[in-house]
This record gives sequence, structure tokens and C-alpha cells, in this order.
Amino acid sequence: VYTSNNNTFQNIQASNNYHGFRFIGSGSTFQNIQVSYNNFIGLSIIGSSNTLQNITANNNEEGIFVTSFGGISSNNTISSSTVYSNTNGLYLSGSNNTVQNIQAYNNSYAGLYIFGTNNTIQNITAFSNTQYGLLLRFLSGSTIQNIIANNSNGVGLRLLDSSSNTLQNINASFNKYGGVSLENSHNNILQNIKASYNSTLFASNGVGLSGSNNNILQNIQASSHSSVGVGLSGSNNNILQNITANSNGYHGFTFYYSNNNILQNITANNNRGVSYGRGLDLYVSHNNTFQSITANNNPYGFYISSSWYNNLSSITANNNSQYGLYIVSSKKNTLSSSTLISNAYGVYLYSNSPNNTIFNNYFNNTINAHDTGINYWNITKTRGKNIMGGPYLGGNFWHDYNGTDTNWDGIGDTNLPYNSNRNIQNGGDYLPLVVLKPRISSR
Repeated sequence: VYTSNNNTFQNIQASNNYHGFRFIGSGSTFQNIQVSYNNFIGLSIIGSSNTLQNITANNNEEGIFVTSFGGISSNNTISSSTVYSNTNGLYLSGSNNTVQNIQAYNNSYAGLYIFGTNNTIQNITAFSNTQYGLLLRFLSGSTIQNIIANNSNGVGLRLLDSSSNTLQNINASFNKYGGVSLENSHNNILQNIKASYNSTLFASNGVGLSGSNNNILQNIQASSHSSVGVGLSGSNNNILQNITANSNGYHGFTFYYSNNNILQNITANNNRGVSYGRGLDLYVSHNNTFQSITANNNPYGFYISSSWYNNLSSITANNNSQYGLYIVSSKKNTLSSSTLISNAYGVYLYSNSPNNTIFNNYFNNTINAHDTGINYWNITKTRGKNIMGGPYLGGNFWHDYNGTDTNWDGIGDTNLPYNSNRNIQNGGDYLPLVVLKPRISSR
């Protein structure tokens, strides 16, 4: 049907053709259409302002194909349809379209393959597709919500070369190469994402950002992967908040060549990785901020390598079998207001790691600190509430410091500097914190 507008097509079956049903026009309604076993496209719509409902497209090269002669199709609505066993279940290029209540499965490339601007994609179930549940490319200003993208042999949801989209309420689990992947995609918001039990291969992530900047990720569950929970590679100026990445086979979080990111309210526990699993792993990543992080029961709580100017505060790194914080070939990082308990080593600085600052922390570990370089284990004595509730900031609390506070200011005055039984080889903590005891007057 060519160059025809404002029509209604209902209750049609089209099978074993080159095109099952091809339409060029606008303003028309398609209902209860089944297109199967066609050599190229099941249902081809070239135009705008069309409504597609209750479409079944299976065993075609392209199941449902919606575009225009100019490559952009607008204001179409595609709903309540099923696409399966095609190469692409639904292919859409356009703007201001609505795609909703779609089931896409067993397609050999993508369940849904969508381009364009200001589209709404919602209430989608995509499972057991060979490469992608949803492949979204050159997409901007769009809303993607209430998505299930599971059991693909590739990635559940891939956002590629896209910007300024909002993704909400996504479940992308049991996929082979990862749950949710952003590549060269910027200024997007991701909220309420569950990406668990993905990645049978190393370097796959539950949620991954590659070359993607200025995104906001909030309320993410990325646990129980065979590889990594959340991974950033070459990605800068992102904000990650309220994220859990537990019980992953290698690491909870990885940051490779990624700078100026902010992480807040993060949990990365029980990431085993044989003997080298890490709650958080940084490599050549600078100027990142980590606040309110829990990294317990890993071999390494934090691992920082070849990375500068990172700020860690309010960290809890307990019961890690090897290190609470391991720093190698890294300079000018800061650890403060943190608790490191029951690790084999609390903080371990190794191989050309000078000018790091560690203050106002609580240490109670088998070996509290190891340092062969020149680092700062206290700041200048400054009035302010410290981690022990005392009135001054200075150094750290060490469970095995055996000096005394002679002037009742909450800072030790004898047996200085504290050097963790000589494991801090140069200097040490000159202002170790102690439990402030009340003065007892003699009368």
C-alpha cells in the first residue's frame, strides 16, 4: 500500500513473501496483524503518525520496521505486540514515537533496535535474544522505563552514541556480556537499575560505562556477576549514588582511566576474585571522590594503582582478608574519617607511593600500616571533632598505640611518632588520637 493516509487495517495475515506487509503513508491504524516467514520485512511502515497494535512478527529478517524515506519517522505508536525469531524484532528510526508493551524474544541480533530523539520506550520484555535485548543508538532526549532485558547472549541493554536520555526501572540480568552498557554516551540519567547474574566472561560488567561522561547513576543493584559489578573505562565526571555491587566473581567496581567521578553511598562486599578480588579497583584514575563507601569481606577493600588526587572519606573497609586499602605507584591521595578493622593490613603503601595523606581514621588490624615511602599520617593539629569524639583533628586512632595523653586534648604525647611497629619506615603519626578521658580532680 503506497502513499495512502488515514486508513485502518485489521485482522491480516501475511506469510512467505519478500515483504509481508509494506505501507507508505501516515495517520493509519494497524491492528491484529500477523507477519511470518517473510524473506525480508514482516511489517514495514514508512511514514508518521501511525498506530500499530497487537502485531505479531516472527521468522522474518526484520520483524517490524518503522522509518521514512528521509530516515526519520515521527509520532508513531507501537504497542501490545510480540516479535520473535527475527534478526531484529523491532527496528525504529524516528522521533516522538511511543513504543510500549512489547515482548521480544529469540531474535538473532536485537529484540529492539531504536534510533532517534524524544522517543518513549516503556513496558518492554526482551529475553533470549542473541546479541542485545535492546540496542539504542544515536538516541537523545528519550525516556526508557520499565524494561526487562534478560538472558541475552550479548548485552541486555546497550546505549551507544546517545545523550540526554532517562532510563528508569531496568532489570537486565542473566546476560552473557553484561547487563547495561553505555558507550560514548553522555548526560544520561539511570535510576533503579537491577543488573545481576550477568557476564560469564572476564571484563564484562553488570553496569558498564565506556567513554561516557557526565552521567548520573542512582539506585543500582549490580551483584552476583562472574566478573565485575560496575565498571568505568575512559569515563569522566559521572555521579554514582546508592549502588550495591556485592558477591561478584572479581571486583565490585573498576575504574580504568576514569577521572573526576563522584561516588556516594556505595556497598562493595564479598567480591572474592580468588585471592585478588577488590571492592573497588582504580587504575590510572585521578581526582575521584569516594564518600560513604563500605568495602568488607573482600581480599582487598580498596586497590589504588597509578592514580593521583583521589579523596576517600567515610570509608568502612573491614574483614578484608588481605588489605583494607592498598596503594601502589600512586601519589597525593587522601584517606580520612574512615574505619579499617580486622584486615590483615589496614593501609599498605607500596612502590613509589609518596605524598599521600592519611588522617582521622580508626585502625584496628593485624598490621595497621605498611609504608616504605614518605607520606603524611597526620595533619596540623586543628580544632574540630575527630573520629574518636575528641576536640582536635590531627592523626589517626591506632588500637596498638601505647603512648599517653598528658594534657587531656585527645592526642597522644609520648612514644612518637607512631610507626605501626616500624612498618612505617619514614616518620609516622606525630598526632595519634586517643580516647579522651575525663580529668579527675585531686581534692
